[in-house]
Amino acid sequence: MDCICCGNCCKYVVIYMPLELFKTKDLQWYLCHGCTFVIDNEKNMVGIKVPNRCRCLDENNKCTIYDSPIRPEVCRKFEAGKDINCEAKKLKENSN
Repeated sequence: MDCICCGNCCKYVVIYMPLELFKTKDLQWYLCHGCTFVIDNEKNMVGIKVPNRCRCLDENNKCTIYDSPIRPEVCRKFEAGKDINCEAKKLKENSN
């Protein structure tokens, strides 16, 4: 799938922690904050999704370090369409 440069995959970070570190009240506290989501990745881990736009995105959602050796490994491994917020994925699903 080709990237359409929506930038959605570069507008948040997910911090994973072991599920046992959380208590029900702690999870409720995280969920009460409108921009934070709790994601269970089915490996007894919880991910806290925090909106945080990458400073390497330009005003057109293009990565300014895409071809640079300083581009993080996590970015190099990312595949278009993998992210649930990916606009390219949504377009492909809607065209079927």
